[in-house]
Amino acid sequence: MVIVCLILLFSLFVFAFASAHVADRKGEGYATFFFVGLFLGAFGLAIVAALPDRRIQRSRNLAEGLLACKQLLDAGAITAEDFGQMQADFAVEMEDQRRKSIVPKLVVGIGAVVIVAIIGAAFGLPFFISLF
Repeated sequence: MVIVCLILLFSLFVFAFASAHVADRKGEGYATFFFVGLFLGAFGLAIVAALPDRRIQRSRNLAEGLLACKQLLDAGAITAEDFGQMQADFAVEMEDQRRKSIVPKLVVGIGAVVIVAIIGAAFGLPFFISLF
């Protein structure tokens, strides 16, 4: 019975990390969909797979903004220096979006280790050692 519970728990963690990874690739929250996958299993992964890709929309919005700035430069409404500053601002915004996805991964990873440690303490360390 205990082995069945451990296999179920392992599979839920697999679905949790898979859901979080797919969500992160689509521009959604890593931690949020980790817990969706943890509690809903395969259904959570299916929910994440059905979501639209938000990164494409964000990239499209940034590209449209940069194109609008280029059109202002071509029309003479802004200077080349202003355009360069706007390009730098867009680059910073893209880097900020990339950086925001790193912290939740660390938090979820540490949380998963803590959960496994708690389960190990509940079943006893000798039980886990006997499995290997």
